[in-house]
Amino acid sequence: MRAQAKVLSARRADTPTQLAVVDVTFAEDANRVQQRNQAENLALLRRLALSLLKRHPGKGSVATKRYEAALDTQMLEEILKG
Repeated sequence: MRAQAKVLSARRADTPTQLAVVDVTFAEDANRVQQRNQAENLALLRRLALSLLKRHPGKGSVATKRYEAALDTQMLEEILKG
């Protein structure tokens, strides 16, 4: 139950700007999942990925860092390690 409360409080903390970044970077509106819990789980993973990408000190936009991480496993490890 505590984990659910944390997720809900994190969801409420999203600002319109954060939601727009997630939508544009991860094409969230284009995603079609069949069950509501799947959509919530994917949204949580997207917000986690966005926070990790923003925290990375490298230059470039979130989209650029995401693309570089997809191509280079060393870059991906740097982002995941923080």
